[in-house]
Amino acid sequence: MNPLQNLPDYSPIFCEVHLFRLYTLDIPFQLPARAPSRRSIYLLSSVQISIIICKATAKMQLVSVMTNPRKSKMFRFTPTFKTIQEILADQELAKLGDAYTNLVYSLYLSVKIEKPTGAKADSRLLSKALKQSGLRAFLPSRVDRHKQADAAESLLVYAWLQGSMTIKESVEALAEHKDVVKAFTHLLSIAREKLDL
Repeated sequence: MNPLQNLPDYSPIFCEVHLFRLYTLDIPFQLPARAPSRRSIYLLSSVQISIIICKATAKMQLVSVMTNPRKSKMFRFTPTFKTIQEILADQELAKLGDAYTNLVYSLYLSVKIEKPTGAKADSRLLSKALKQSGLRAFLPSRVDRHKQADAAESLLVYAWLQGSMTIKESVEALAEHKDVVKAFTHLLSIAREKLDL
């Protein structure tokens, strides 16, 4: 039985804020009885992530997808790769990986400074992390810095899409290091290990 089917039709911004909390922090789903203050809505929305919720009937499906994407049919678009080289070279995956990596990085910084913020992971730090993790060896020799960053982003989002790592686990892995390059190096190594490729 779907426990959400009889819920009132909350406004899109209300659903966005509370589902954003669920998605990023992996907390149990529970809709509050009343909407939060306008101030808290704006604070959470300041993280530059756009999560659009259109129908109340889709909420439960989205919750299931975000907590364990591998069990959902929603991500059927994800290719199945057999080698690490295939993941790192996929430019379509890198486009999604860019948004995903920026989300994880923004959450990492938000935890660090103890307030919501949004940021973009620089290609320089991602390419350095790729090299230090040993993954640069799986790319052609003449690949530039931007393509190396794309490769890192592809790996991170693929690990999440496959259910190998949650967003919470990724943020916690980054938080283990004060140096950002070392933090991403650690995260990339964990992602590769969990994918077992």
